[in-house]
Amino acid sequence: HLERALMVAGKARSRVTVVIETGSGQREITLEPRHVANGRVRGLDTGSDVERTFPISAIVELKAVGE
Repeated sequence: HLERALMVAGKARSRVTVVIETGSGQREITLEPRHVANGRVRGLDTGSDVERTFPISAIVELKAVGE
């Protein structure tokens, strides 16, 4: 369950790699989840040092960094 995995990663202050579906294809982001609620995740995109928010339903793959 993606929402639960993102919550656990956020509490542990660990990074995850997510593949999200965008209007123009898929994009891979290394993310430090900060907040998960109402079907959305907000976190720090560590590759560009920008905070991003997107719907959890856009995530097509989630894995711990280092897997």
